[in-house]
Amino acid sequence: RVLLATPAVGQAPDIRQVHWQRSIEDALSLQRQTGRPILAALNMDGESASDRIVHENYRDPAFVTASRACICVVGSLFRHNPRDHDDDGRRIPCPRLGHVTCGEHVALEPRLFETFLADGERVAPRHALVLPNGTKAMDLSINVS
Repeated sequence: RVLLATPAVGQAPDIRQVHWQRSIEDALSLQRQTGRPILAALNMDGESASDRIVHENYRDPAFVTASRACICVVGSLFRHNPRDHDDDGRRIPCPRLGHVTCGEHVALEPRLFETFLADGERVAPRHALVLPNGTKAMDLSINVS
């Protein structure tokens, strides 16, 4: 079952938050259901372009709105929260990336590379747009514009 990253009932959508998927399997399933391309993103803490993309682009309402046309998946090897769930078992979204837990984006980093980015360098930031037929329409590294 694919869970879309959507606001809770009665909550307005967050125009400053990309809706990251929690797994490659969810992203691929959703892509089959909707026909939308996958935006695969790799990010790294402490790297100036990655930091700028997270704090400026990923929170820019125009970018977030444009991202809704894609199935978005992000990977980063760095943990930003010590826990993925609170004492009641509720998910704790990553404070840097949102919608995914730190454990999810850490697990996604190698899977993103293997699934969508194995034909290039393992660098971050890196973004690829993968069409439903598996063709990459875009694959950019260290781009902040």
